[in-house]
Amino acid sequence: MGRPNRTAYENPLINKDGTISVRSCCVNDLTVLYGVSYKTMRSWLKPFAEEIGLRKSFMFTPKQVEHIFKKLGTPKSFDFDKYTQAA
Repeated sequence: MGRPNRTAYENPLINKDGTISVRSCCVNDLTVLYGVSYKTMRSWLKPFAEEIGLRKSFMFTPKQVEHIFKKLGTPKSFDFDKYTQAA
C-alpha cells in the first residue's frame, strides 16, 4: 500500500518557478528535493530525530521542515530540466 509517489511537479515544497518553500511534506517529498533515496534520507534524519520531533501522521509540520532545512541545508532552488533528464 503506502502513499503514491509524487513527482517534483506535485511536490508541495517546490514552487512552479523552482524556488523552495517551507510547507508540510512527507519523507518522499524531501527525497525528491535533495535528490537522494528514501533510505539515504532516513539515515540523514536519524541523528536529528529527537530535535525534529515525532510526526503526527505521514507528514512533517512546517516547523519540522524548517528544522530539517537548518540541519541539512536549504536547497537554493530546484532545476526542473535536470530532474526531467534524470527521470
